[in-house]
Amino acid sequence: MIADVAIPSTVGLLRRARRKVLKAIGKKYPKRAAELKGSYGVGDPKGRRATEEELMKEVALTRELFSSANGKYTKKVDQIIEGLQKMLYGQEKIASLSDADARFGYKDEDPPFCGYKVHIACDESELVTSLEVFPGNENEGAEKHVRSLLEKEDGSGIRSQAVVADVLYDSAWNRKAIHEKQLKAYIPSRQKKSDRFRYVRAEDQVYCPARQASIGKSPHEQGFLYYFSVESCRGCPYQDGCPPLNGGRVRVFVSHDYQLKLLDEDSERKEALRKRGMVERRFGSGKKWHRLNRTRYRGKWRVTIQALMTFLVLNVKRMVKLLSQWGDNAQILPALEAG
Repeated sequence: MIADVAIPSTVGLLRRARRKVLKAIGKKYPKRAAELKGSYGVGDPKGRRATEEELMKEVALTRELFSSANGKYTKKVDQIIEGLQKMLYGQEKIASLSDADARFGYKDEDPPFCGYKVHIACDESELVTSLEVFPGNENEGAEKHVRSLLEKEDGSGIRSQAVVADVLYDSAWNRKAIHEKQLKAYIPSRQKKSDRFRYVRAEDQVYCPARQASIGKSPHEQGFLYYFSVESCRGCPYQDGCPPLNGGRVRVFVSHDYQLKLLDEDSERKEALRKRGMVERRFGSGKKWHRLNRTRYRGKWRVTIQALMTFLVLNVKRMVKLLSQWGDNAQILPALEAG
């Protein structure tokens, strides 16, 4: 969701910050604010990009005003300065003082946008069951956001059989979080599957092209390194294409992530992945008919209300359609989608 703000330049952002401090001072000390205004110019540069020298000057003026005004006027002024310092000089660069929660983010290879991301879980009937909103610079595929939606599902009493997500969610941490809820994790893999070496989970062994089994394994941070006997590798006609011999034997790495993927290889996986696209229709309808592509308000909590109300309306419309199709005895299918 694109934030409802005009994106100022860095110089413009610094000048707006000084303008905000001067305005706060002027509420109780108007004469002093007028004097300070002459020393800390607040007009935006027009028609050209600021030079590096001008930018450094703006940074110095802003720091000087913050330093000289802090602790000298009112408690409100001090609070504003403290907040502005965090926003301007903290780890995350803000995009606008009008909406300090909005952030610059990316989706795929598109140009950056300034705003928020809406993260939802959707069941097979296309009803949105859980929702969260976070700044645009966060990765919706991160483990913390997957766990957050799963906790919301639990808190709502929703019982599911599996979670389906796109390749952005492909990680061992996400699979582990989903498996902890006794759910299948149907997530496509970023990497192409290799058939040269085959890992058999039931036997906890790796088989090579010559059908020789590994004889042991050693633990590593993200998996195990399985190794073959020197005798089976010596003179093997299938050595071309194998990993380099180490001590006369081949060693093959099997990650924890790959082992977790094998838990989800069942007959339902293909059909579940085919249904995953329905979650995109919810966003499409929200953007086309309910202005979900842009925020109406400023601040994360207000944007969250907008998103909740939008999907509430979409859910009601979907319920009416389902009831008209299935009749009064319709049963909503269990949740099987997250995206």
